[in-house]
Amino acid sequence: MRLRKLEMKIPRHGGKRRGAGRKKVLTSEPSHAKRPEVSPKISLGITMKLMPGLPSLRSLRHLKSFKKAMNSAKELGLRVTHFSLLSNHAHLIIEAESNEALERGMKSLTVTLAAAINRLRLRSGPVFKGRFHLHKLKTPKEVRRAIEYVVYNFAKHLGVTKFVDAFSSEAEGAETSPPGSWLLTEGWRRGLG
Repeated sequence: MRLRKLEMKIPRHGGKRRGAGRKKVLTSEPSHAKRPEVSPKISLGITMKLMPGLPSLRSLRHLKSFKKAMNSAKELGLRVTHFSLLSNHAHLIIEAESNEALERGMKSLTVTLAAAINRLRLRSGPVFKGRFHLHKLKTPKEVRRAIEYVVYNFAKHLGVTKFVDAFSSEAEGAETSPPGSWLLTEGWRRGLG
C-alpha cells in the first residue's frame, strides 16, 4: 500500500476568501452620515456625550476649559449661543457660517476641551463618545423649545422650575456668542404657543 502525499491548503494573508475583510455592522443609521447643509441663518442643536467612566463636566475647572474651547471655536466661525454642561454630556445651541466652519469649529471645541479634561485628570485617550449629534432647528417654536431644554435641563432633572444653573449659558459671566440668525434673535419669541 502506497501512502499518498497529503496536500494542505495553508491560508495566506490577502486574496479573496470566505469571511475575509472588515465585518459588516448592521445599524439603523450610518456612522458617518452626511451632515445637513449649514448656513448662518440656521440654528443647530448639538449633543456631545462623554465616554463612560469619566468624571462629570459639572466642575468649575471643566467650565473654564469649556469657555476657552468656545472662544477658540468662535475664531473659526462657530458661535455657541446657549449651552448646558451635565454630568456625562453637554447640550449646545450653535450657529455656523458654513459646513466647513461647523466642522472646523466643532473639531476645535472638542479637541480643546478633551485635551483640557485629559490634562486635568492626568489621563490620555478619547473623551467624547463618537461624533456629536446635530439637529437643525427650523421653526420659532422648535428654537424656543430647544433653548428651554438646553438652559433648564439640569433644573428639570432636579424637579424645580426656576433655577439658574451655574454650568449653563444663563449663569452670570457665561461669555456666549451673540446670536446672528433671526430665529435666535427674534423668532424664538414668536414660538410661545
